[in-house]
Formats: sequence, C-alpha cells, structure tokens
Amino acid sequence: MPGVDEPYKIDDLIPIGDATYRFVSISPLGTQVTLVRTESSEYGLRTGLTAPDFEARTLEGSTIRLSDYRGKFVLIDFWGTWCSPCLGEVPYLKAAYETWPRDQFEILAIANDDVDSLRAFVEREELPWTQVPQMEGSDSLSNVLDAYRITGYPTTLLIDPNGVIVAREGELRTENLARTLQEQLAMRP
Repeated sequence: MPGVDEPYKIDDLIPIGDATYRFVSISPLGTQVTLVRTESSEYGLRTGLTAPDFEARTLEGSTIRLSDYRGKFVLIDFWGTWCSPCLGEVPYLKAAYETWPRDQFEILAIANDDVDSLRAFVEREELPWTQVPQMEGSDSLSNVLDAYRITGYPTTLLIDPNGVIVAREGELRTENLARTLQEQLAMRP
C-alpha cells in the first residue's frame, strides 16, 4: 500500500482500504484535497502492490514466470520496436543491465512485436536481457496486458525481490532509471 508521503498528481487513482479514489483537486493553500470514489477496476498497478505473476515464452523458446525472478529486482519493460519513446530508453536499459549483477537485478522485456522483428532488433542492438515477444491480438498478450493494465508504450515497473512494485514510469525513465535503481538496490542487504 502506498505511503502517505507518496506524491500524487491530479487524476491519479489512490487505493484506500478496499476502495479506490480519484485525486480531483487540492486547495490553493494545500490544506484540503478532494478525492472522489471510483470503480476499483479503473485502478492501475501502483507502487506497494504485488505484481501479478504470469507465464510466457521467451524469444529463445523457453518458458518463464515472473515468480522465477523472486529474490532479485526485476524491471518489467512493456515496449515495442516500432515505439520511438521505447527505443529512446534502450541506452538507459543497457547501462542499468551492465551496472548491476544478475544475482541482484534483471530486465524482463515484454515486446508487442512479431518474433522476426523482435529477433532482428535484439541481435542488431545486442540486447542481452530476456525478451518475450507478444503479437498484437494474441491471447497471451491480452492476458498480460489486462493483468498489468497496460494502455501505452513504454510502460515500465520495478519489482522488488518479494514481488512488490516499488517504482514505475517516470522514476524509471532516462537518467532517473540509474538513480532509482541506486536508491532501491542500495536499501537491500
């Protein structure tokens, strides 16, 4: 569950108990906020929640589960080779992958691409982390996208060794990725 000191923006969805509220406004002096109760099905995955487990087939043909990564941090990157903002993140992902040892940190990329396009890109760019090709319209893509409530690319989440989402989106983009990983991994023994 997010802490009270977690920053929220207008229109963010906030879980409180068994209900979900939309952050609507804040008074000019910052002394009062307005929350409106909403359907919990609108609530996306936020920090503090357990990441849903899933099973998928990698580009190499092996089957993996998110739970296979327990005991280390895993960055889940929902992306596509056709997505310009996704491609802009590749240098930062490479740097993070090279910085942290595999017993502490992994990247799991869920690519909304066909196998051939993904394989060609991965080979050309020498991406060493696990890739899961998910073609548009496939049942497996729909199940994972629904579980994670993915509505756009890239979408990035950092999962801690216990399977809890500890960071997402802007905290994991560009140079923020290195800073967030340093903060999160430095807190662990």
